[in-house]
Amino acid sequence: MLRFEDLKLGCNDHLFIYDGAHAYGSYKVDLSCHKNEHHVGTIYTRTNFVTLKYVTYGWDHTGNGFKLVLTAFKDTPLECRGFRCQNNLCIHNDLTCDQVNHCGDNSDESSHAFCLDADMMGKILGVTVGAFIVIVVITFIACFVCASGVAILVYKHQRRRMPPSHLNAAPNYPLQPGYHHHHPHHHQPLMPSQGEKPPPYPGNLYPPPGGIGYSAHQGNLYYPTK
Repeated sequence: MLRFEDLKLGCNDHLFIYDGAHAYGSYKVDLSCHKNEHHVGTIYTRTNFVTLKYVTYGWDHTGNGFKLVLTAFKDTPLECRGFRCQNNLCIHNDLTCDQVNHCGDNSDESSHAFCLDADMMGKILGVTVGAFIVIVVITFIACFVCASGVAILVYKHQRRRMPPSHLNAAPNYPLQPGYHHHHPHHHQPLMPSQGEKPPPYPGNLYPPPGGIGYSAHQGNLYYPTK
């Protein structure tokens, strides 16, 4: 497949294209000054060889010449092991995304071939890499500050709803006469006040729930010291 990207020939110049490995016999195309790249379009050959023969009959204007793209392809899209163009031509994978239109329909240089635009190179989501890193860092700091503020507000709200401490509450069990209640954090034993008789006291403030055969062992909790 031959496709001219630029074609400017003088009227004294001729470019012959042969479909084969030799420049003899009938040529396929004869190009001169009366044709440009838009008139020629894409030229397909039937063999694996193509021969170009350039003939000039004199000097012409400076700047004349041509730029030609030759691409080997297969017209078997169902068995394509390379890149399949949108016009069903099969070309090699190395011919994609090289800023050269090998398919003829430019599908090998588009998103169909997963090519990136030249303006998007070195960018993430449309911004440069440095700007993207700055945005990520600022976003992380903002999220951290917001999360810390919410955690502080929740902690203060829970502190306001907490009931008063039960450590200083009065005991819910009856005290014997002459005994004094001490703070539970104090490890001093309860001692009877002066002039009081040590236990056991007459009577039972906590009678058993009842039952046949129940008997309590009688004994002294305090013994005289020598």
